[in-house]
Amino acid sequence: MSLSELTDPTAVLSALREYDQLGADAFLAKYGFGPARGYFLLREGRRYDSKAIVGAAYGFQFPDRDPLGSDDFSGGDATVKPLLQRLGFRVEGPTSADVNGRYFGDLPSFPVGSHFPDRRALSASRVHRPPQAGISGSGTEGADSIVVSGGYEDDEDNGDIIVYTGQVCSSTEKLTTSIIEKLTTLITPSEISPSCSGSP
Repeated sequence: MSLSELTDPTAVLSALREYDQLGADAFLAKYGFGPARGYFLLREGRRYDSKAIVGAAYGFQFPDRDPLGSDDFSGGDATVKPLLQRLGFRVEGPTSADVNGRYFGDLPSFPVGSHFPDRRALSASRVHRPPQAGISGSGTEGADSIVVSGGYEDDEDNGDIIVYTGQVCSSTEKLTTSIIEKLTTLITPSEISPSCSGSP
């Protein structure tokens, strides 16, 4: 198996369609890849894990063979990026704002006002990775995105500042967070301050 054998753009498109159908996390789990840390395929306003797309696309071009796994080839500037560019796709290089597959700060590929038809498309774009949860992040890395949909009566959306009271901790208590700046700066773990006390 050789990466250079991948020559069919329609195989890449098939992988992109499956990525959209499954969502980012399920697609990566199916093919055994971790989240991209630097290189993303850009298409129609969405960001895709470039190495995983290439591995899956190989299986679409050669259905009698297994898809390429994460250990079968290296990704990045010398391999996956030029391959996808030769096939007519745009690839975005690494940025210091990417942390473990999450993006902190302004998203150059998605200006304010970008539209997503549903949560699956939002997840596939990597703007907000969880397909259901309202907050994306962890206690160690911080929150990289929050979806406020009006589903919780205590949520407040004031444009530049939101108050998020989202996910349920138990049947009677809510996970609450401090006031969070919306998608513009890195939110440190100390600023998240989750609690299940019912008050921010």
